[in-house]
Amino acid sequence: MKTIIELYDREPMRNVLAPSVIRPARVIYLGGQLLEDPHRQQSLTRFFEMKCKDTEVLFFTVDTFDCDAIRQMLIEILFRYPDAVIDITGGSSMMLFAVGMFCKEHPVPVFSYHGRKNRLFDVFGCPQARTLPCEPKFTVSEVLSLAGGSLLRYGHITPSDLTPSVLQKTAQVFSLFLAHPHRFNRMVQYFQAICSHDSDGNALSVRAPMSVRVSGGKSVSFDGELLARLADFGLIHDLHASNGRIQFRFENGIIRQCLNDIGVWLEMYVYKQAVESGLFDDVQISVVVDWDGDIHAPVNTINEIDLILTRGVSSLFVSCKSGVPSTMALNEINTLTEWFGGMFSKGAIVTMCDLSASSPATYRRAIDMGLCVIQKEDIESSKIAELLAAAAPAAPLLCPAE
Repeated sequence: MKTIIELYDREPMRNVLAPSVIRPARVIYLGGQLLEDPHRQQSLTRFFEMKCKDTEVLFFTVDTFDCDAIRQMLIEILFRYPDAVIDITGGSSMMLFAVGMFCKEHPVPVFSYHGRKNRLFDVFGCPQARTLPCEPKFTVSEVLSLAGGSLLRYGHITPSDLTPSVLQKTAQVFSLFLAHPHRFNRMVQYFQAICSHDSDGNALSVRAPMSVRVSGGKSVSFDGELLARLADFGLIHDLHASNGRIQFRFENGIIRQCLNDIGVWLEMYVYKQAVESGLFDDVQISVVVDWDGDIHAPVNTINEIDLILTRGVSSLFVSCKSGVPSTMALNEINTLTEWFGGMFSKGAIVTMCDLSASSPATYRRAIDMGLCVIQKEDIESSKIAELLAAAAPAAPLLCPAE
């Protein structure tokens, strides 16, 4: 298949499923008013530059409610590209009807992608579709580009920061966090207070009082037992405490940064579980997303998403919360999931609390919104990756687009 005619679909993933597997020399998108939007065309062009840069991408627009116009456009396309085949994975109901009528008169090969069975089907005169391997896989950047966005940068942590050594320490520290959440939270507050007095903000060696004041006039004190455990794990070194003062040295700048952030340990633990499970094609953490994909615009709409994972044609957008997530947090991850992932995606909330018991109304709201909820008992059972993989939606069947 050198040339594929794709019927443009409102659902971005439908537009690239077959071309991503087949990697033809040319993809021709035929659509209506939606396809006239330059931003939609740019999104597809940018996607193919990432996925299969040698594929030529062409766009043809037509009145999708005019069967004669669609028929004439198909005749023109096939005159220029007589080797073309038609993919009916996407497209509006009117477009599909018009193509069906056209193919009744013209013996054009037709095939489709079946999401539930994850294979290509020979619909009419396209036997080669049966033998093509069909294992579509997508990166997070590709998924975002399809929706018109882009992975602008990483936030407080990057995948390159998470070396095997850091990931090993992540599991150790997280077990401490899970066993003593309140004490761990106070310890992080202590780190934040003593590190805020650094002249350059990056010093690894620390000398500070055992008790310091924080905002509101309250004081926080060092936790000798927890700090000793951190020393055992290799996160801090040369730990000494005497005469009301403490001194130690952070392992490195990344460890210092993480020990000043209460929420990052849950994110890193979920990342570790997802990566090491081998269940996902791509796993990204602390993803800063640009909504329109124009990274050079003077003003950008951006959001930071804790984790985004891809599995086959599906994507998962994950929000991590150490406590009960707010209604705003639920709405945010739900909106981001729908905007950037569409019907091939699932939003998830991972929380360290027993949400169904501590806040049943919040738990019910999350479920009613279609979010996957992973709570304390799931985390303790080390089944985070399996639960996320199970939540990944199967590819939906065909449906009207516009």
